[in-house]
This record gives sequence, structure tokens and C-alpha cells, in this order.
Amino acid sequence: MVLDGKAPNMVPVHNPVSHIIYAATGGNVKDVLINGKVIVKDFKSMTVDEEALIKECRSIQEHISNG
Repeated sequence: MVLDGKAPNMVPVHNPVSHIIYAATGGNVKDVLINGKVIVKDFKSMTVDEEALIKECRSIQEHISNG
């Protein structure tokens, strides 16, 4: 996992380990590799069609809202 160290919540760093534990959030995750496979690159999922997922979620939301 690679974190975006330039994000406002990630600076300044006095103790890197403590800072990751207490200040970092999921929004700071820039890249993720699992068993050598790139799963997230530059904050974008490489394994999930995000637009299709959002469309499906909106459809489900509409269905729930309309009862």
C-alpha cells in the first residue's frame, strides 16, 4: 500500500508510524498491490468498474425509495 504523503492530513510528520496510525484515512491510499497485482493505482480501482457500481447502487436506491 502506498499513501499520499502530500495530503493536508499527512503533513507535517514527526513520527511516521504514529502518523499513519492516527492521521491517515482510506482517502490517503494511492496505490495497492496484492501478490504483485495492482488493485488500486493513483486512487482508482483497477478491478472494479466504479461507474457501473455507482449506476447499480443508484438503481437500488431508487427501488428502495419507491418501495
